[in-house]
Amino acid sequence: MNEEKYKKMQCILESYNKATNKAVEEIIQELKSDCKTYKQVESEMNAFKKKAMYQYINQEKYEYLFSLARKVLEKEKNDLPITNRSES
Repeated sequence: MNEEKYKKMQCILESYNKATNKAVEEIIQELKSDCKTYKQVESEMNAFKKKAMYQYINQEKYEYLFSLARKVLEKEKNDLPITNRSES
């Protein structure tokens, strides 16, 4: 593969990554909009995933999207500061 073609392919992959990351962020924000806890967000995500996977023929295409959304949500939870509940 020549260098020019390789660079074009890299641009295509970068566009795909940006679109995927944007979709993940939008899904998470929408799920969080009506939830008070991360447990609720996870429950809503599971329900949405089941519904979406049932409706679409190319389910494996969305499996990665949901996997990525779960990882992003998990990282967000893990980055939260520790709170001391006994002081509340």
